Amino acid sequence: MSNAYWSNFRGMTVDAYVEHFVNASAVDRQRMQETAAALPAEITTLLDVGCGYGQFLRVVRDMRGIAGTGVEITAEKVEYMRRALDVDARIASVDALPFSDCAFDAVCALEVIEHLPLDEYDKGRAEMGRVAGSWIIVSVPWRERRRNVKCPACGCAFNHNYHLRSFHDSDFPSLFPGFALRSLSSMGERRAAPAWIEVLGAWRRRELPPFAVCPACGFRRTGPAEQTPLDAAPAGGRRKGATQLRKLARHLFSRRTPCWYLALFERIGLPEHATGPVVAK
Repeated sequence: MSNAYWSNFRGMTVDAYVEHFVNASAVDRQRMQETAAALPAEITTLLDVGCGYGQFLRVVRDMRGIAGTGVEITAEKVEYMRRALDVDARIASVDALPFSDCAFDAVCALEVIEHLPLDEYDKGRAEMGRVAGSWIIVSVPWRERRRNVKCPACGCAFNHNYHLRSFHDSDFPSLFPGFALRSLSSMGERRAAPAWIEVLGAWRRRELPPFAVCPACGFRRTGPAEQTPLDAAPAGGRRKGATQLRKLARHLFSRRTPCWYLALFERIGLPEHATGPVVAK
């Protein structure tokens, strides 16, 4: 997977980006706190795959006393986590985790697997199952209706969050071979429009969001980004006149839906080449 999007800070320092766009997000803080609270009590070691800027590692350390390890593909993020948060962060990809079999009690992938191209998606799930001793914890967007933006340079249409798949309840039981789905719940709340409104084009995305990078030609917006929390910023530009229509449609027809799934999987048998202390369930 290209690293261009994940390392696009629009000229900001990583510290400034985290302060204005990550730490300011109350929605993400609540999501991470709910996830930490849901971890089984026996977990003492944890790997956070695609750990971003280390916020969840800090939350589980503060809330649960777990000194976790994180992996990220972006060097700037790893350097920030080591320096600013004093966490064990390493450069690695989910499809090639540099750890032994069953090295951790639990492996977490929070808002990660929806981003993975097909080959990485298959290999990454296998790698997570290999290094997880007992538990895999995953969060993904809840029944997402993915929409695309269009690159003004080459015309490529792509999801502005780089989400390559959507998840529904039926997708989870078979997600990790050798693991049983023990819990599937929802987190957060948002207002969602009916599909027919989107078909009419009321919320059709036109412009690139602030940090999007075209996966085909590499086009990106330049200049300073507006310093607003990402969960409060618009996801993309709108056609002229669409804003009032969007507000009216949202008021009349939208309904409250969850933001994310939270799924907990437990190992149900001994792995083929276990090297750590694993107890078969």
